[in-house]
Amino acid sequence: MSLMTIIGLIIDNKSNLNPMPKQIKFLLICALLFALVFPFSAAKAESNVTINDITETDVYAYDFDILVMDFVINLGEDDVLQTMSVQETGSIRYPQEMTKVVFWQDAGEAGFQGMGIDNKLGEANNIGFLFYLTDLDLALSAGENRFFVSIETKNGRVSTVKSIFFSIPEFNDKGSDNEFNPEYDSGLFFNSGIQLPEDTTGGTMLRLRTSTNDFIPPTIVMTSGTEFDTNNVVITGKARDHRRAGLGSIEINITPVGETESDWHEVELAEDWSYETTLENGEYLVKLRAADTYSNSITTDGDIIIVNYIEPEPEPEPEPEPEPEHIYKTPDSSALYLIKDGERHVFPHAAVYQSWDYPADYSSVETVTQEELESYPEGDAVKFKDGTLFRGTTESVHGKEACAVFYVQDGKLRPVISAEAYHALFGDPNWELVVWIPDDYLEHFEYELGEVLTADSEI
Repeated sequence: MSLMTIIGLIIDNKSNLNPMPKQIKFLLICALLFALVFPFSAAKAESNVTINDITETDVYAYDFDILVMDFVINLGEDDVLQTMSVQETGSIRYPQEMTKVVFWQDAGEAGFQGMGIDNKLGEANNIGFLFYLTDLDLALSAGENRFFVSIETKNGRVSTVKSIFFSIPEFNDKGSDNEFNPEYDSGLFFNSGIQLPEDTTGGTMLRLRTSTNDFIPPTIVMTSGTEFDTNNVVITGKARDHRRAGLGSIEINITPVGETESDWHEVELAEDWSYETTLENGEYLVKLRAADTYSNSITTDGDIIIVNYIEPEPEPEPEPEPEPEHIYKTPDSSALYLIKDGERHVFPHAAVYQSWDYPADYSSVETVTQEELESYPEGDAVKFKDGTLFRGTTESVHGKEACAVFYVQDGKLRPVISAEAYHALFGDPNWELVVWIPDDYLEHFEYELGEVLTADSEI
């Protein structure tokens, strides 16, 4: 049922049983009409643009970072700025007297510092008196977001005083597609489609003076970070002179915090300058000094930098590539030798060769001359592979009984304490895992003794 239908029922209420008093009718109708005209909705913060006044209204030729607009975009919610446009309607001529229009976002200390400190969004394009930047893709938070517009003036004498007046033109999207077209659109374009500003918002009227006197020192700033993880420190910055004199010198002073000021050092003249030095770990006060050719100079208060170099752990020496192993024999002998680490190691028995899982058909064995074999110095005999079980025939090693079975582990012999322990550990009732060594070969297998194996031992 609509609100108007309800109002009609209230007006036509003629029930004799329970007639509605006129005062109640009037109040109900007023409330319903208010709801009809002003429907309830979620409150949403309003977005707007405000302009800050500029105190320095006289500007001159031969200059840069001349502030011509200082404005705040106040957003009701997070948004993304895509296009920013301003217009200039004073008498200054572009590009004859005004050579560049630059857009900035406030950064560093609050307020306009320009070069090297504020976030330079870019140099504007233009159609006639409209100056704009597109494709900014600049994420902005809800609340106040401060921006600036600056100009540069040409290196030429101004014949008469010229006026400079920048404003943000009223939002206009002729295509109604939220796509900025500089030929007929204006204002600020956001991803959300909000329309800012609603009306043309004007700034401060400035005057371009004819005087070319130069009494302004250069601007110099440090642009490198303040923390260095290396002792080879490179400090970078920007420097540029105002008016017409041009840069005359750049100097830098780096003093450990708390110590007497050290010497100043010259820096090669350049708008984008750098200075490289070696510093021990610690904190340093870095001051900059710049002068123009008219002896106008400036010295900065200084920035604290921190040098903290941590010596990296040395890379471990790479393990040398192992030399390839070979198994050699000579034509006149069946003895086999393992060539490893530049030495020859005899296999004292075929069972040792077989324990290492070499091909049973001896296909890996290479036949070489006796001279080549002996070119390798003799090393220890090859031991059984760990995990091998062996015993002697009628004799044993280390004074054990002939029936003693040894388990090879970590190159040592671990005697098995009893038959019961053997069966419990290896589950071999017929002793098929044991290698029998002839008595005359046993001397080659008297390895160092290890701990005795019991039924509870871990292997």
